[in-house]
Amino acid sequence: MNKNEENFKKAFDKIHPSEELLKNTIEKATKKKNTNKIFYLVPALATCVAAIVLVVNLGILKPKIEPEIIATKEETDVNNEVKEEIKLDDRLVRFASADELKEKIDELRKKEPRTNYFVDSNTEMALDAVDATGTASASAKSNAGEARTQSADEASSNYSTTNVQVEGVDEADIIKTDGKMIYTVSNGGLYVFDKELNLENNISLRDSKINIYFSEMYLTSDKIVLIGQKNEIQSNNEMRTYYTNNKRFTHVMVFDKDTLEEIRTVDVTGYNINSRLIGDNLYFITNESSYNFYYTDEDYETEYYTPKFSDSITGSEEKELAYTDISYFKGCKSISYTNVCSFNIADDEEVKIESLFGAGTDVYCSQNNLYLINTNYYYGDNDEIEIFKFKLDDGNAKVVAMAKLAGSIDSQFSIDEYDGNLRVATTEYRYNIFTGREKTINHLFVLNENMEIIGQTEDYARGERIYAVRFVGKVGYVVTFEQVDPLFVIDLSDPTNPVIKGELKVPGYSTYLHPYDETHIIGIGNNVEPNGHGGVHNTNMKMSMFDVSDLENPKELFTIDIGENNYVYSEIIYNHKALLYDKERNLIGFPLEDSHSGFVIYKINEDNFELFASNFERGYSDIERIIYIDDVVYALGYNKITSYDLNTMEEINKYEIKNNGYYERYYIDDVVE
Repeated sequence: MNKNEENFKKAFDKIHPSEELLKNTIEKATKKKNTNKIFYLVPALATCVAAIVLVVNLGILKPKIEPEIIATKEETDVNNEVKEEIKLDDRLVRFASADELKEKIDELRKKEPRTNYFVDSNTEMALDAVDATGTASASAKSNAGEARTQSADEASSNYSTTNVQVEGVDEADIIKTDGKMIYTVSNGGLYVFDKELNLENNISLRDSKINIYFSEMYLTSDKIVLIGQKNEIQSNNEMRTYYTNNKRFTHVMVFDKDTLEEIRTVDVTGYNINSRLIGDNLYFITNESSYNFYYTDEDYETEYYTPKFSDSITGSEEKELAYTDISYFKGCKSISYTNVCSFNIADDEEVKIESLFGAGTDVYCSQNNLYLINTNYYYGDNDEIEIFKFKLDDGNAKVVAMAKLAGSIDSQFSIDEYDGNLRVATTEYRYNIFTGREKTINHLFVLNENMEIIGQTEDYARGERIYAVRFVGKVGYVVTFEQVDPLFVIDLSDPTNPVIKGELKVPGYSTYLHPYDETHIIGIGNNVEPNGHGGVHNTNMKMSMFDVSDLENPKELFTIDIGENNYVYSEIIYNHKALLYDKERNLIGFPLEDSHSGFVIYKINEDNFELFASNFERGYSDIERIIYIDDVVYALGYNKITSYDLNTMEEINKYEIKNNGYYERYYIDDVVE
């Protein structure tokens, strides 16, 4: 029986037809085309109509996936006190024992065998590290007392902040400034500079067996929070080892901003996925395989465990979550833990961990809720996302609801919370069982606080996929692309009835949308040209100003081409944190790789983008971020930071950041205990 016959049989099994009807229908649907096309035209059309009805009724090409409510919250007022109770339905369960966890892992491992035999990129980082106690090296501490201090009036009132999605919800980045000093995470360590780029302090942590690599940071009025990866390399030299899951932790360290004295260290099992800082409450998410895996010539060795953590605020002892503290959703297919961890960086309460079995990777966070998004890609079937909602309450994160939606998201900007409702833009890849081909359609869903769909758009932009999304109040902007760039303007004033009000088609496409004011939005992306095979390919970049004052008639007011060849590239294409934006001075800029490496800054005028400043250098300097303090712009590359006069672009100072061996490559066979 071929693939088409199998699909039809599965479909008919759901409606229990007679054997004769099943046989006749399969024969008609899978019969090869006859050369006499006219003779078979009528029955072929009839068969197609019947098949379409069957497919729609059985949900093979599902127009949408209804949400699954996993949990709801009830609030009751007793003696003027609010009592919160989470009522979970039977799809969210907790492991009752170690044996139950092992059975689940074995079940999933058979469905999804691992084929990776080498240490992955996270373990291959050559790393500066800490000593076995997890404390800073003596050199870092000895320099801490010499950290430069400044009075408040020395600080600039005009300086960069990280470009974030939600106001009041900070996102970690590799460089931050408070207008007095510049703090950057580079090559795995922290470097602190004054405004003249004099190195005031740095944290470089080393140990022979414990490797720590800081990748991002937060900056508050009095603290620095570093987030990175901690790997404890293990090896069994008695057997031929090609792959091992070494002990990996997301490593969080909190320091006093002025003295760099260490305040706190928190380790939680798994890779760092993402994080947010709301006030002094830090929320970070880790993900880790649920078993250690060793490959030998003879057999597989497996060690089962639950997430581990330690918090120096309560001692150095490593703790382990109980099996009964682990939740999972029936039908999950991932062999991993996702841990939503939280603590207040200003108090001494132990880190809290909400652990789910296979929960998600992408993150959107509002002031009140955090959402984890897990995308399930099914070969030969429709893809879908699972959205897990966590209620944030003064440093606590508790799972309260879950929904499934058709399609996949483009980025965190595909999701937005407004007036208690969640708006989600997705692209769905639909598999055609007759042709074996995929097609795309796009959706915009509105979900209420219980994660129930209360509104959605009609399917739009068939054959295209979403490249950029931005929600601004009661309006959503969605960019799709195939040959040209349609910008859709969606009215969300009635959440139960989102309506596509306007559409604008222009050459190229945008991958990032940035609000300029209430009636204008900036799009940054690529130009395209025909590739000679019926499609298109990217040329240089472009930036456009869109007038959206009339929702039904959006306009491209002006645009500018960026770069001179087909190889121009900027991190802003996929990372919003690479944007420099100064609304007061109408400046917008970002790093740029063309024939040389550098950055560009534009002045936003009434009728054009005017090149305000730029700097490019020969060689590979790989500029990752540009920030400013007053009239000085700082360009951070992977191996140096340089300052320039913003008005003349004359170089002021430069500091070379040494590699320190972070990118040496290690294999497990080379590690000796």
